[in-house]
Parts: sequence; C-alpha cells; structure tokens
Amino acid sequence: MINLMNEYIKIVKSNMNQLMKSFIDTRYVKGLADEFIDIYTEIRYFGLIEIRKGFTVKNSVLTELRKKKDELIEENKLDYKRQKIIELTYNFFDSCIALNEKNGEELKDEIELVFKLRKELLDIEYSNDYKQELYELVRDCTNKKLELLSMVDSNKFYLKFSNYKTTNLKKVVVKYNIKFPTVFSNNAISKAFDSGVVLEDKMFVEYNMIAGQIIKDIEEGNYRKQYVVEFPESIFDKPQKLLRLLEIINHPSIQDRALLNINSNAITENRDKLYDLIRSGYKIALNLDENFEANSANIQRLSMFQYVLVDTKAKYYEELEKYRLRNLVEI
Repeated sequence: MINLMNEYIKIVKSNMNQLMKSFIDTRYVKGLADEFIDIYTEIRYFGLIEIRKGFTVKNSVLTELRKKKDELIEENKLDYKRQKIIELTYNFFDSCIALNEKNGEELKDEIELVFKLRKELLDIEYSNDYKQELYELVRDCTNKKLELLSMVDSNKFYLKFSNYKTTNLKKVVVKYNIKFPTVFSNNAISKAFDSGVVLEDKMFVEYNMIAGQIIKDIEEGNYRKQYVVEFPESIFDKPQKLLRLLEIINHPSIQDRALLNINSNAITENRDKLYDLIRSGYKIALNLDENFEANSANIQRLSMFQYVLVDTKAKYYEELEKYRLRNLVEI
C-alpha cells in the first residue's frame, strides 16, 4: 500500500531537479538545488503556508526562497562564482514555478518567457529545438504526476461529498458503481457494503481516493478544504490492518485535511487507541451520538478533537452551548 502524497512529492522533487538542470545548464549544482526544492515542497505540499488576502501561493513560496537565497549568499560572500549559481537557482523558481501549472498554448507562452529569461541570465543562444525539448520535458514531468494520481481512479467506486454548515468542511463517503443480481435487495446490498470486513476494506479505496483529491486541491492552491472520512471502529481490534489503512494518509498535509469520523462511544471503549491516533497527528471529527453523557469531564475532553459533530436537536445540545466550544459543527 503506497502513501500517495509521499510518492507525489518524490516525483515533484525529481521533476524540479530535471527542469532546473535544463534551465541552469552547466551551472546546476544538485546540493544547492535540493536546498531550494526542500523549502518549496515543505511550503507547497506540507501546508506550511498562511493564505492571506491578495497574497498568492507563489508569493508565499518566493518569500521563503528569497530568504534562503540571501542566507546562502551571505554564507558564500567570498565566492562570487557560487553566489552566481545561487542567484540562478533562485531565478529558476521565480521564473519556472508556473511551468507546472500550465498546459497547451498557455504552456508554450510560458516557455517562451522562460526561454528569453534564460538567454538573458546565461548569455547563451539557444535554438528553437531547445524550446521544443523544454516543452516535452515539462509535459513529461506533468504526465508523471497525472499517472500517479490516476492509480487511485476507479470506474467501480466514486466519492460522494456533502456539506456541513461549516465552510470548507465536507463529509465524504465512497459509493459503488457495481451491478448486483436482482435477487439481492438494495437494503441487503447496503448492509453488506457498509458493515464488517467489507466496510474496513472499502476504506482502503476511500482513503486513497481522498488523498488524491487533497493533492488536487493543493495543486489548485486550495489549502482550506477539509474532508470528514468514514472510520470503521471495528478496525481498532486489528492493529496491523489499522496501520496499513492509516499509512495511506500518514502525511501532515493529508492528516490536516482528512478527518477521521469516530463516534463518541470511542471515548470510553477505545480511549487509549483514540489518544494514540491524536498523538500520531491524525485529526478526529468526533460524532456525538444520543448516548453521549454531557457531564463536565466529557465536555472538557471535546476540546482535543478537531471538530465535534452534533445534532442541534440532541438533548445535551443546550448543555454544550454553555461551554462555548469553538469546534462544534452542526449536522
């Protein structure tokens, strides 16, 4: 079972090294390139970015890369040749970030701009053949990412999203496009599909698909969407299977956006395992059921969860309101 985000970042780093080597030519130094690329991927894909009005993702990335450039130039202030390489490496990001976000005619226009800047920075003439090579390189790099994401596509399953009242928070369940013999009733099919071992195995499909969706969100510059995903509590009793399932979303950026929907009875029945999940970085959307005891101790525990999903008609809702919990989400 692969971790989609980790594999995706490996491809991104490899792609950027290839593009940078093409852009900087003989002045490419992998050690320097990796320092800049690590910062780029940490900000871009680990979610270490504060989205502010009028401040784009590119602005945020370049601000941090510029700090790194200034730091490296200061460290190499007596080595003019290395300073030049540092400047060129930074200029790659300033000029080429958009290459991974364009296609078709837009990509050709972007390559034309990069081509002209490259001539200006390196003072080397390049033929139109080089433009075509660069276009093909960018296209190949893009295809590698798309091929990885296509691994979680399925013609048998799809994700169904529904909105909570809280902005940018969505409930997600995996549905099937499978035809069953008419001898089986819809109720029988749903019961089999949404319980027991079948439900546990279904989650492997859902978690991979939601990881792919989150990567697409990030590539589109959306760092705010979060998804409440199903979690089969029966899997708590199968530690090896649980580890394999959680490994799919075991990345800080995915953990922050794929919230595990767990019923409040887990507070008593699987408390230690629940706390282990939280300590490992997984975020919980706790679903308060009708049996939740709204005593002071239980209510205070709710603050440790990312969200608490609650029906406003529940008998304990008024009691919860007294505590003014900021993580309550109405369902």
